[in-house]
Amino acid sequence: MTMSEGSDNPLLEGLPLLGDLPDLDGASVLVRVDFNVPLRACEGAMSTVTDDFRIKAALPTLNYLIEHGAKVTACTHLGRPDGARTSSGI
Repeated sequence: MTMSEGSDNPLLEGLPLLGDLPDLDGASVLVRVDFNVPLRACEGAMSTVTDDFRIKAALPTLNYLIEHGAKVTACTHLGRPDGARTSSGI
């Protein structure tokens, strides 16, 4: 089964579901996650996450991989360079 079955989004056509992946036991998996969450500055060096929706949305995928024996590395970014939008030239 692929993501496209039961989906109206043509961009997802042909993409596999997590369950379609081969045996994950011992596999190293790099997951690009969107943890670019809004923060509120607090005293000291720490900030507080004001909306954790993106973090919670990634948990089912990360948990699935871990439960099936994968060694998971999640990568993300936070914010914009110098806090401003820049042209990517694309």
